Amino acid sequence: MYFWLYNLILILLVILLSPLWLAWMVFTPKIRAGFFEKLGGFSKSFLEKLASLPETPRIWIHAVSVGELNAAKPLINALIQQNYPIILSNTTATGHQLALKSYPELPIFYFPFDFPWVIQKTLTCLNPALIVILETEIWPNLMVMASQHKIPVLLLNGRLSSRSFNGYHKLRHFFAWVLNHCQMIAMQSDEDAQRMRQLGVSPERVMVGGNIKFDLPQSTNEALVDALKSLFLFPENAPVLIFASTHQGEEDLFLELYTRLQDRFPDLKMVIAPRHPERFKSVESLLMKRQLPYVNRSQLTPESPNSNQAPIVLLDSIGELNAAFSLGTIACMGGTFIEWGGHNPLEPINAGIPVVFGPSMFNFKAIAAKVLEAGAGFQASNTEDLQHRIESLLTQPETYQATVENGQRLMAQNRGITQQFLKLILSALSQSAN
Repeated sequence: MYFWLYNLILILLVILLSPLWLAWMVFTPKIRAGFFEKLGGFSKSFLEKLASLPETPRIWIHAVSVGELNAAKPLINALIQQNYPIILSNTTATGHQLALKSYPELPIFYFPFDFPWVIQKTLTCLNPALIVILETEIWPNLMVMASQHKIPVLLLNGRLSSRSFNGYHKLRHFFAWVLNHCQMIAMQSDEDAQRMRQLGVSPERVMVGGNIKFDLPQSTNEALVDALKSLFLFPENAPVLIFASTHQGEEDLFLELYTRLQDRFPDLKMVIAPRHPERFKSVESLLMKRQLPYVNRSQLTPESPNSNQAPIVLLDSIGELNAAFSLGTIACMGGTFIEWGGHNPLEPINAGIPVVFGPSMFNFKAIAAKVLEAGAGFQASNTEDLQHRIESLLTQPETYQATVENGQRLMAQNRGITQQFLKLILSALSQSAN
């Protein structure tokens, strides 16, 4: 009953909202990206790469965007090293571009719309032996139809905030029906796992798997770090403040903060990295409005060495933020000073610098708690508090060094989730083969 009811509602919504959705698609490039592929119209290059893979056991891994893809890389790399054929999907344009850049040899496509005929075509074309979904991406038709085709689905690194849980709980019988088609659901924390069980998911299908985001690569891309260093041309001892994954409503706050900090630290440099590429131009407009000297990362090329004289770099590129962290002194996480829920604070910690984030961290509640408990970073209640935290780190070397060391210890103590997930994947493949 749920299957037919869900699809009936889905079709009615498409019919009713299609004029608005089409208008949105026309005026929003990121929505148009991969539109035909999302309907099952695979590109020639994708089909050629897919044809080159062994028929089985193909593993389809879905990592919705940049953060999920970065978290999944150790797992993807481990499976590639064991010669498993991998198919990779993403939802966002930025995640897709980074996937193509990171794994040019793999068949990579946009995640399909959850219509039954599209899912059927996708499953037939890909012929996966296993589907792995990172984070809590719930797609009813995919999960149910994969189960009907005897294809195991693993939901790994799941999280369920109190806000999301309250929404899902209103339709808990429906979501229980969907999620019970997954073979295993590995949640990040005990709290996440308990919420999943409260939705009605069978306890034997739910486990606490930890957070794979602690398994960030221990070695950075030194070639990329060196390339950025030679382009940014920041003086060796100049402090570098990185405002990472910023959102609308935050950049003005951060630019004002930077101006105040420069009064006390005249040699302070800054890298500002908007979360979404479509906002690069609007952030550039803010920089011009404030008459702050800046340069776009895209304007700095090896063909124009020694060209950067600006103290501010607008990181208008994809896939370079982690390398930029390695050139920074302190990272301030965006998405935390508005009601967004934050971004992963472990990435700068892994690069060896302290992190400061704002009050809105509900999407990373468990990680934030671990970071604060370990003394690996700080939480600021507002931008005035943020300024105080930054000033303290820049003027107190002992505090700075202790924070860095605490961060490295935190990462070391929590690594190893990739191997647990790898065991789950291999076990699921073994069971499906029998």
